[in-house]
Amino acid sequence: MMHKVGDKIYVDTAFLNAIQAKMPSGSTMHHMGYGEFYLQTPVGKVQFDRMRGKDFEGQDGRSHLIYGDTPAVELMLAHAEGC
Repeated sequence: MMHKVGDKIYVDTAFLNAIQAKMPSGSTMHHMGYGEFYLQTPVGKVQFDRMRGKDFEGQDGRSHLIYGDTPAVELMLAHAEGC
């Protein structure tokens, strides 16, 4: 559900669905329309950009490039085991 190319990390739709249940209290996923999402965490925001997604082997659904506030991205990745 997650794929890394250099310093860029891509996740698929299955990751977006799974990570919601793994995040600590106070974290919420928001749909912005057109397949774009962001995850609001207690330490900032992680954004998921489907327009800059890159297909990868084993992908389920659409690919999204992740970016955002470094502490929020790190928090999400720390809770992503099994995604």
